[in-house]
Amino acid sequence: MTTRNTILHRSRAARRGLGLGAVAVLASAGVAAAAPATAPISGAAVTRGATMTVSNGRPLAGHRVAISGDAPLDARAGSWITLESPAFASSRRVDRMPAVRAQVNAQGTYLATATVARTAEPNTMYTVSGSYDGALFPVAAPLYVRSSQAGASIQLPQRRAVPGSTITITGNAPLDARAGKWITLVSPAFDSATRVHGVPAVRTQVSAQGTYSVRAKIKPGIVAYNAAPVTGSFEGQGFAKQATLRIDAGLNGTLHVIYHDARGTAAPGTKVILVGDGPSSAPGGIRTGDTLTFTSDAFAGGTVSVELNAQGTYQVSATIARGVKPGTYSVTGSYRGMPFRAGDTVKVSG
Repeated sequence: MTTRNTILHRSRAARRGLGLGAVAVLASAGVAAAAPATAPISGAAVTRGATMTVSNGRPLAGHRVAISGDAPLDARAGSWITLESPAFASSRRVDRMPAVRAQVNAQGTYLATATVARTAEPNTMYTVSGSYDGALFPVAAPLYVRSSQAGASIQLPQRRAVPGSTITITGNAPLDARAGKWITLVSPAFDSATRVHGVPAVRTQVSAQGTYSVRAKIKPGIVAYNAAPVTGSFEGQGFAKQATLRIDAGLNGTLHVIYHDARGTAAPGTKVILVGDGPSSAPGGIRTGDTLTFTSDAFAGGTVSVELNAQGTYQVSATIARGVKPGTYSVTGSYRGMPFRAGDTVKVSG
């Protein structure tokens, strides 16, 4: 008789009401007991005959596993066994440990399903232990939570991103990410209403080829970063590596303030002239007639606008606001919300 058949025979004998003496006779008839494939339990009351197997011993966080095996010899059909693991996502607790329960069937076996907690640490070995009527199973099964990061990559454009422009981000999805699943990319440089822990984010689905592609707009007014991190995640777990997005400090247009006053100042209510070269390039191109905008706290209304001429230059008058206090004020230029790399100042006299 094989080991498996011996265990089933002993289990059935116990459930038919045979005493321990009868079971002992079977055990002494030269039949060897099965050696546990998992770690033995010691130092506590231990059941007899129980086994345990985890269907997917290397799951991802958030995935489900099935736990099955032979019930203890004295567990009758319909009685309950308890399975515990710190890796489980379950509201049921046994001594503050997440747990699930399963009923013993007529064949003396059990089957339970459990979800691995999304907070379970990746690349970590957990255990699943069982108990019946207060006594532990003789073995505990291993449960290794894998990382979903394997194989994931983030590919950014080689050229610097211009504020206000839209870039395309591509890469390989994690090896465990099936087609149609969602990838999340996060960066403080993104202009997006979607947020992950307060940081702008974009989402995209995994293709049939196991890759992804997504477009992300760069914040129009971003000037605080020479480079910004881009991180990825799948099913709540971060990619192993992040990418660095290089950001252009602004468009290469020039800006100069010309005063009518020879002293190089402007009084409230008077005008100054703004002149310079328009940007030589911008996302989507720049053409004659496109509008440039100039902003300053010293200007009446705060902004002035002008169209780019055929020579790629501009000239526009700006009125200093009445009531503005004497001082030096910055003047900035922009095109379609994208700032000029450099600006100028206007000096307001008293």
